[in-house]
This record gives sequence, C-alpha cells and structure tokens, in this order.
Amino acid sequence: MIQKLTTVLKLTPVENGFALIFDQPTLDRMQVDGDTTLEMTAEKGKLTLQPILDKEKEDREFDSSLEEVCDYYSDVLQKLAK
Repeated sequence: MIQKLTTVLKLTPVENGFALIFDQPTLDRMQVDGDTTLEMTAEKGKLTLQPILDKEKEDREFDSSLEEVCDYYSDVLQKLAK
C-alpha cells in the first residue's frame, strides 16, 4: 500500500540559492539517501521529486525479494508445480 506523505518545509538559504532540508525519517520513507539522484519536476506551482532508480540496485532488490517469496512459499509452489 502506497502511503502519501505530506511534509511542510521552508527554503533554507545557501551560497547561491536555496535548499530544502529533509529530516531522516522523511528520507527513510522516501527510500533515498545522500547518494540518491533525484529528478525534480516543476509544473503549475507544484514540485515533484522522485528518485532516479539505479537499475543494478533495483535488480538486486527484486532478486532478493523473489528469493524470500520462493523460500517462504516453497511448499505451496512445489504443490502447484505438480
């Protein structure tokens, strides 16, 4: 289930502009860290941020999840295969 997260932030002045500062719980819920590249879209007064997914990381996470599901449901899957 996808949960909507609404956070109120103020722009923080930095050298040549402004920055949005995210607290750690927000970063955790967004599943991003300091190494994550974000794509920002501005449209009709709304900013949208979304991570640019690392294909290799995404593949590793998928493989790990698939292995967990196969381990957990191995008995059921074997019965279905017959």
